[in-house]
Amino acid sequence: AFSAEYKHTIYLEMVVVALLVIFGGLVLAVVIVRMQRRLMQTENLALVGKMAVTLRHEINNPLAAIVGNSYLLRHDEELTPKQRQETVVAIEESAQRISAVVKNLSEMEEVSITDRLGGVEMLDISKQGEAG
Repeated sequence: AFSAEYKHTIYLEMVVVALLVIFGGLVLAVVIVRMQRRLMQTENLALVGKMAVTLRHEINNPLAAIVGNSYLLRHDEELTPKQRQETVVAIEESAQRISAVVKNLSEMEEVSITDRLGGVEMLDISKQGEAG
């Protein structure tokens, strides 16, 4: 038969081991959660970068057309009325393109990545809102 002191020592050692297992599991869980958060932050930052590339491409191109055509309207006095009308239409179409880009971005339900611009990844906003 074991003495009461020995049983008490074994019991305390078992409690300590159990606490270490529980504590170790908690520490491991905390480490896993922190790693997941870092991964999500990294993925979110990468997604923000892709969004910036997309916006720069999809909005700057029509903006350049608006600026260029506005400049023509203001400075080229030799434009015919028909040319002026065509220039105004080009400005309107560019503005509508920007509006469509913003609308597509606001209606995004899932993120789709496409490679464009020399291998730079961008968000694919062309199919947003369509059945696909």
